[in-house]
Amino acid sequence: MLTKNQTSQGTIAAVAANFLYSLLFLFGLLMQPLSGTQVASWRVLMMLLSLVLLISVLKQWQHIFDYLKTLKTPKEWFLFIIPTPILGAQIWIFMWAPVNDLGLEVTLGYFLYPMIMIMVGRFFYNEDMSLLQWIATICAGAGIAYDVFQYGSISWATLFVCLGYPPYYLLRRKLAVPPITGLSLTLFY
Repeated sequence: MLTKNQTSQGTIAAVAANFLYSLLFLFGLLMQPLSGTQVASWRVLMMLLSLVLLISVLKQWQHIFDYLKTLKTPKEWFLFIIPTPILGAQIWIFMWAPVNDLGLEVTLGYFLYPMIMIMVGRFFYNEDMSLLQWIATICAGAGIAYDVFQYGSISWATLFVCLGYPPYYLLRRKLAVPPITGLSLTLFY
């Protein structure tokens, strides 16, 4: 059970992360005349340098190496490596879309993505939902349906985002990849 202090710290961290994430979305517009692909390349480079620094400061390198030792078979290595292009493509579209006037479509994909993950959790892992969670899901679904109705269709960029992440997380969960290990090694490939 979380304490009140942990809940408030988690809430503050979540709000700060979402704020910073929204600023990152504007990063591509600020770096024009670079193309979306060039901006995405800069993001990957900065993420990689930041992660190396973070892992070094927190002294987590041994945890990463210990996890890699658990991968024994070619199948496990394949399942470990295959999320790399998935995450790379998601990072790319996140930076490419605003520069190419598809920012709203990608944003709708990020709104739709949690709904897809709810379905993945419910149908792949048989996770139960409380009544309050069902109500929240229905309300979110209604909001997304309204947005789709207003826009008139769902673009390829929306589908790319909302359907791209679930395979990434399914594969990471199958191998029980620790988050910092998965993200850092994905960027190294």
